[in-house]
Amino acid sequence: MRWRITAGHAGLAAATCLVLSALWPLLTVAPAGAEQPASTLPDPHAVFEQRCKSCHTAHGADLARLNLVDKDGALRVTRSGQALSDLLKAHHGVRLNAAQTSSLVDMMRRGLASGGVFQHRCATCHDKAVTLARDRLHLDGAGTLRTRAGDKSVADMLKDHGGATPEEAGVLLDMLAWQLRTQPR
Repeated sequence: MRWRITAGHAGLAAATCLVLSALWPLLTVAPAGAEQPASTLPDPHAVFEQRCKSCHTAHGADLARLNLVDKDGALRVTRSGQALSDLLKAHHGVRLNAAQTSSLVDMMRRGLASGGVFQHRCATCHDKAVTLARDRLHLDGAGTLRTRAGDKSVADMLKDHGGATPEEAGVLLDMLAWQLRTQPR
């Protein structure tokens, strides 16, 4: 059987091109390390659990603080000086795409910058920030972090809960809100 393009096929091809050109901005991915809104990146926790945790059993933020430094605007492996974004392209047989790499680099950068506040102030009762945020908190229409139970302001609650200083509370609010923004829809 020989195929030939008919008028109907040409119309379908034109419609496909139109749809793809409209969707292209949503389908393209910036290079690793480029800033993207959290909601456009894959869930970094899922990527870590699926692709990294079998070898790296430490919590992601702990792994970052123990093995990475922020030098010259890039996260680098402490021992080798290699940029994390380069390492993640092919690390012991694990290959990540650009979006997964960018997502993990962002998570590790945040883990390093947090200074272990969640682990120090919250983890005894709340285990992981991602679980606390995604199971028990939400962002209201104004972007304010609130509890699901009782719809209380988390910022107000942290004033007398967990012993966090005002500076630490700011770190916690940013971290917990980010956990929600990176949650798969």
